[in-house]
Formats: sequence, C-alpha cells, structure tokens
Amino acid sequence: MASDPSAIQNRHSEDQREVEEAWKPGKGEYLVVLTLCLLSLIVALDASILVSVLPIITADLKGSTTDSFWAGSSYLLTSALFQPVIVAFSDDFGRRPLLFLSVAFFTLGTIVCCIAHDFTTLLAGRSLQGIGGGGCLSLNNAILTDIVPMRQRPVYIAFTGISWAVGSVVAPLIGGLFGQHATWRWVFYINFPFCAIGIAIIPFSVKLSAKRPSVATRLMMFDWVGMVLCTASASSFLIGITWGGAQFPWSSWHTLVPIIVGVVGLVATGLWELFCTLYYLPIFYEGVKDYTPTVAGIGLIPMTGSLLPIGILVGIIIRRTGHFRWAIWLGWLISILSSGLLILFNSDTRVYAWVLILIVVGLGHGLILIALNICTQALADAADVGYAAAMYTFMRSIGMCIGVSVSGTILQNTLQTYMKDQNLDASMAGAVIGIISQLQDLPTTMRKPIAIAIGKSCDNVAEFLLGVATLALLVSLLIKESSLDKEFKPDHVLEGSADKKRAI
Repeated sequence: MASDPSAIQNRHSEDQREVEEAWKPGKGEYLVVLTLCLLSLIVALDASILVSVLPIITADLKGSTTDSFWAGSSYLLTSALFQPVIVAFSDDFGRRPLLFLSVAFFTLGTIVCCIAHDFTTLLAGRSLQGIGGGGCLSLNNAILTDIVPMRQRPVYIAFTGISWAVGSVVAPLIGGLFGQHATWRWVFYINFPFCAIGIAIIPFSVKLSAKRPSVATRLMMFDWVGMVLCTASASSFLIGITWGGAQFPWSSWHTLVPIIVGVVGLVATGLWELFCTLYYLPIFYEGVKDYTPTVAGIGLIPMTGSLLPIGILVGIIIRRTGHFRWAIWLGWLISILSSGLLILFNSDTRVYAWVLILIVVGLGHGLILIALNICTQALADAADVGYAAAMYTFMRSIGMCIGVSVSGTILQNTLQTYMKDQNLDASMAGAVIGIISQLQDLPTTMRKPIAIAIGKSCDNVAEFLLGVATLALLVSLLIKESSLDKEFKPDHVLEGSADKKRAI
C-alpha cells in the first residue's frame, strides 16, 4: 500500500517542530546573542543620535539643507549597499572576520567624524560608519539563522530588536543634550567605549566555523558583477532624487538620468518609513514648536519607546502561533492611521496629543519591524535563509535611505513655495536646517512666518508617509503564509554546540 505523500510531509513537519521545540540554547548561543545585542545597540545609537542635533551641526559646519540630509543619507546609503556584499563575503570567508572588520570600519568612520571641520569630511566619516553599521546589521540576522532554529528565532529576533529600540529611544535625547550643553562631537565620542568592547569580545564569542573551498575558488565564485550593479544602481537612484528640485530642476537630465538608471537597476525597492519620520520630526519640534534640541530628542521617545513592548509581544505570539501575516497587516493599518494623524501636527498641538500619536506610530513600526523579518526567513528555502535575512536588512536600509532623502527633498522643495507665501526669501529654504538652531535669536516677525512654512512642509512629508503606508498595506495582502517549522542545518556551526544540536 502506497504511503500518502501529504501524510508523510505532515509527519515530517511535526517531527521537525518537536526537534525545534526541544532545542535549548547553551552558553555559546547566549554569548553570541549578547554580542549581537550590543552591536545592534551601538548601530541604532549612531543611526539616530544625529536627528536632534543636525541643525547645530549644519550651522557650525556652514552646511545647506541638502548637506544636513546627506549626513543621514550617506550613512544609510553605504549601510544598505554593503550589507549584501558583507554577508556574501562572510559566507565564503567566515562570519567572525567580517563582523570584526565591520566594527573596525565603524570605528574608523567615528574617528573621521570626530575630527571633521567641514561637511565633506563629516560625510566621508558617516559613509565609513555606514559600511560598518550595515555589516553589523546584516551579519546580526545571518548569524541568528546559523545558531537558532526557525521556530525559536522570533524571540531572539525580538531580543536584538529590543536592543535596536533602546538605542533608538535614548539616541535623540543624548544627541540633544550633547548639542545643547557640550559639543556636537560628543555624539561620536560616545561610540568609542562600545567599539572597544565589540572589538574585544567578537574573537572570543562568535566562534562559527564552516567547510569552505580555497581562497582562490571563493574569490572566483563571488558575484562581483551583481555587487557592482546593485551598488551603482542604488547610488544613482538616491543621487537623482536628492538633486531633484534642490540642485537641479526635476526636468533636467542631471536629475532624470540618475533616477532612470537607478530604477532600472533596482526593480523593486521597499520604502520603510520609520527613518523618514525620525528625521523630519525634530525639524518640526525645533522649527515649529520652538523646542530645544534636548526636548526635541525627548519628543521622539514616545515613538521609539513603544517599539520595545510591541517587539517582545509580537515575537512571542508569532513563535507560539506560527503565524506572521496578521502582524504585517495590522502594522500597516496602524501606520496608515498614525500617518494621517501626523498631518494634524501644528504649533498649537498639545503635548498629550502628539505623545499619543507618536505612541501609535511606534506600535505600527514595531509590528512591521519584527513581522517582516520573520516573514522573509519563513518564505525562503532552508538553504537560503541566511541570504533572505541579509536581503531583509538590505531592503530595509535602502528604504530608510530613500525615506530620508525623499523627505529632505519634499521638505526643501515645498519650503520654497511656502517661504514665498509668507513673503520670505525662497532661497532661505536651502539653509533652513542651519537657521532652525538660531530661530530663537530672530525677531518674532521673522520667526513666526518661518515656523508656519516649516509646519506646512512637514505636513507634506506626513502626506507622503500616508501614501507609502497605504501602498505597502495593499502589497502586503499578496504575502502568502508559510510554516516556521523548517529543517535546521546551518552551514556555519557554533563551535562546541554542533554535537548538542544534532543529537536532539
């Protein structure tokens, strides 16, 4: 009598689930996860710490509005572009060397930023930091796929997500305090202790090994063409949308050619709106509400702080139920609601109102952040889970990068119109980020119309976010369900744990 294939498949799935349920982490796994949490914390801290102090940096280095947004975009661009490259190299040359190299790049970039006296040097440092930060992010996910079975993974993804959220919560506040009471260079000095700890513990904690061919064979097998195409197309697209309407007209070939080339190279790029929100809210706080950089940093805590509990809860629920689509759909629904509420922000918005709205924003982002990470791994074949995890961080970082650039372009382009409406010089739009830090020194007759213009431009950014969230919800309806009970046979095995895992 022939066996029923579906029955065999179901039995295999049940057996696999029993194995994964029985899996228990040892000291080695805990040490690796602790290291990954530390790296997530430092990368999140550095990625978000500039947002409340950007006006001060722009004024001190005599930069333009475009320069100020490139301080964020340069980091996010290199972070996104080098993520797939670093993960691919780590598959061939090992996770530990590439993770160590990533922290080294991050440290070097921090040193360059500390000594910067012009925007060119600062952007060079931020780009180096981005390479290191991107490597830490992508390897974070890849290493988790090496040491934790799929069914157990949502909880550990939540742990590293919590570390990211903690860094995002405290970073704007710390940046505001440094900018207001010390020097903005402290937003980079603070990285050094974390970098030193990371460099010291990685060689002893991330002991992953894998069978690999010779170095020459690995170099020949590497997808160099794919790396160049991906890097060039993403860079081209970002440069085009940053130049549009700011340095060149949208109809100019200087703008159109880079965008077209970028779109052809990047057929599909997901916009992730969290960093867009993070970068434009401090401008609203300082330019419209007349808050200090410190208070502007505190003003982001309701959003970033609400990521913590929702991240833990979502990870636990998905791990127990094995279902993730509900979290994606609910997250985008909440994001649509919160983006609509952001449009209501103005100079008269009460504190309790914007606190509640930003909590809603954070809840939506927290749901999406965890659920999409799990979704990409669940939908991938067992052999490709590491690449899927890396692709998630790559696409997310590209989305962050585009979000910051697009929000900066929208802000600057619309400011020109609103400045004219307020009988102000439209050319001031190009330097408004630097002017924000000096608003309190301006007479009321000039300060008020500038605040009105900035407020209206921020409304346009919120409208853009609303459109993105709506489109994302519609696209997410096409996501199919997939089992979390996958066979766990990683290529990279934690030393001292291989026998224990295979014996289960």
